[in-house]
Amino acid sequence: MKFSALFSLLLVFGIAVPAMGADSSGRLGNIDPNYDAEQAIRRGGDERRAKAKEAFDDGPRESTLRLTLAPSLIFGLHSDLSGGDGRGINAAILVQANSDTPDFKFLIGGEMLAFSADASRNGERTELTTANLMLSAGFAYDFTPNFALGALWGYGLIGASQIEKDFADGSSDTSGTMNTVLSFKPYAEFMLNKNFSVYAAYRFLYVGNSLLSTAVNWGEIETAAHAVEFGCCYRF
Repeated sequence: MKFSALFSLLLVFGIAVPAMGADSSGRLGNIDPNYDAEQAIRRGGDERRAKAKEAFDDGPRESTLRLTLAPSLIFGLHSDLSGGDGRGINAAILVQANSDTPDFKFLIGGEMLAFSADASRNGERTELTTANLMLSAGFAYDFTPNFALGALWGYGLIGASQIEKDFADGSSDTSGTMNTVLSFKPYAEFMLNKNFSVYAAYRFLYVGNSLLSTAVNWGEIETAAHAVEFGCCYRF
């Protein structure tokens, strides 16, 4: 009982002291009648949020320009390259725009995607080599200071492909075409330091004929594919 009474006395003293003013000599005086405990708590919360925002602005998420580079493995092709696979490389320049929520960001920029893939069917072999410039937009969310998830949607602004076909009778044919690309890429990113990170991504990709190639009767190619990417990102 003595311990309980002593604890209660200390608790009351701890609550009362902040509410007491000081006289001109610096000693504790009477209780300040203007002291508002609820306002003090709210002010303390605002100060903590301000410090957290300052730490966020000075931390690894401050950068707004992102450069990424990643090799990719292409698999599960369909249509004109059914059963085929290939390899590629992706490079991107993205602008990062912070939102009102510090952990949520918008991304927009350009991606260059190039890959080569081939498939054999019915004694014929088709090889596709393509390079595509895409406009990409998406978002990212920082779950921790070192881990984020995001997604990018891409639309091909311009693309060029070369198609090589080897026929069963031993003849071959090479043609070129302009194509368009649609892409969806979710990814997971891991920060290594303030500027440098690595990421892993899955991409669904569609390559089809552009209106220009159809109009002038250039070579035609259509395929859909899956891809995995393991790349790096540098933030300025």
